[in-house]
Amino acid sequence: MIQRNLLRSFILSLALVLFAPVTGIGFGVLGVEAAQAQTVSRISITGNSRVDDVTLRSYLTIRVGDVATNAKIQASINSLNSTGLFSSVGVRYSGGTLSVSVRENSIVASVLFEGNQRFSDDKLIVLVNLASRGTFTQERLQGDIAAIRSTYDNAGYTNVSVTARTEAVEDGRMRIVFVIDEGDRAGIAAINFTGNNAFNAGTLKGVISTRETGLMSWLFNDDELKQEKLDFDKEAIRFYYVNRGFPDAQVLSAVAEFDAERNAYFVSFTISEGERYSFGEIGIETSIPGLDTDVLKSSIRTYQGNTYSFRDLQRSVEDLAFNATGQGFAFADVRPRLDRDVANKIFNVTYLVDEGARVYVERINITGNTKTRDFVIRRELNFAEGDPFNRSMVTRGKTAIERLDYFASVGVSTQMGSAADKIILNIAVVEKSTGDYGFSAGYSSTDGVLGEISLTETNFLGRGQYLKISVGATPNGQTYELSFSEPRFAGLKVSAGFDLYKSITSETSASFYGSDATGGQLRFGVPLTDELSASVMVGMESRTF
Repeated sequence: MIQRNLLRSFILSLALVLFAPVTGIGFGVLGVEAAQAQTVSRISITGNSRVDDVTLRSYLTIRVGDVATNAKIQASINSLNSTGLFSSVGVRYSGGTLSVSVRENSIVASVLFEGNQRFSDDKLIVLVNLASRGTFTQERLQGDIAAIRSTYDNAGYTNVSVTARTEAVEDGRMRIVFVIDEGDRAGIAAINFTGNNAFNAGTLKGVISTRETGLMSWLFNDDELKQEKLDFDKEAIRFYYVNRGFPDAQVLSAVAEFDAERNAYFVSFTISEGERYSFGEIGIETSIPGLDTDVLKSSIRTYQGNTYSFRDLQRSVEDLAFNATGQGFAFADVRPRLDRDVANKIFNVTYLVDEGARVYVERINITGNTKTRDFVIRRELNFAEGDPFNRSMVTRGKTAIERLDYFASVGVSTQMGSAADKIILNIAVVEKSTGDYGFSAGYSSTDGVLGEISLTETNFLGRGQYLKISVGATPNGQTYELSFSEPRFAGLKVSAGFDLYKSITSETSASFYGSDATGGQLRFGVPLTDELSASVMVGMESRTF
């Protein structure tokens, strides 16, 4: 029996070896027939109304004449789903026909908001992805709800509720309505300080930008809690200490704890003050032949016995470099050497004035000033392209640009120029609003109710000019005023401006004569020092009764 089975196995093996080529050809023919059976001869599309057949076919990974494998069918399904145009997709092959069935997502006709008071529709619409993409999906809707909720949460509305409802409109389109219940905005109940011995809490509260909730917080929103404000406040407190005798001061933490019952935050700053220092002996040393250090002494703001101040130290460095440049030493580099006397709690300061590297400013790039003209920024620098590069002069220029109060931030960086002795200066600014409007009202026993409306622009037309227009009224008259100032008249460091006014007063029981006054004045100002200027004014008035 065993021998018979062995013989049968041997014969079968021999047959497979002898006829393997024939069998292989047979398998190949069968494979071709199978492939031909899966070849797509036509594509049928159903369910689409807005998306035309040509566009839909372009999303498929299978074309007429291709073999419809499972992998290609799945790839076509994934491609259609990724467009976001369809809520459901089906692709199947049968009898040479690739059948594609889709259900289109609704088109968003419009996006509306209800219940929003803190943010306008224009501010909210930029957060909504559905408005920009045009087609509706649940994923996009949930993402938009989360974005709106996050915006409110960052503004202190921790109890905000955001829902959405959909409304069908003509042509199968859809209107999305976001329903917002803002709730009560979470304020700041108290700001506390720990570790502050030199300065009381009231003083430090005046240093920081975060404010406790007060009577006018609903108008100014100054009690919003933001992490970036807390980080800014930590630095503000540290600099306040550093400029008042505490060089080692640190703000260890700024923590906000939310009280759900009061719907408010309690903010706590933890401070490590360190020891208080004063300035000791002050001196100047230089390795530059011909530099008059006696003349430079007038630039020093750090006086022996005065409280230590990092700001005075920095400004002394800037002024020394500026005055050294005035003596003809454009590459003068000033560095303060501080010797700490721990026992007496003083800093002895020696200003080292040496010759710096001979590097020139090849180019000054200014970015971020969409409104402010370039020349308004460049004129605050005491150097231009081609002038010697002096780091202290750059710092001085940065301070002058910040002092304009046109920008939320001013950043200065450098990069190598086209040669080893050339440098490119990059100034990046972030502009802020420079316009303001005001309304005031009062009461006088003689004139009755008083009111005034004013518009002020400190960077008029981006040219650094000042403009103010105001209109006032009482039951007995009106006033009109116009003021204009040019800080650099004729390109010089001379300010010029004018003031015009007209006042109309009617006859009253207290005044037997009415009057009509028209007048104006011209103003000119010249700087005497960096912090002191002189002004001269001349005016004229015409009054009729």
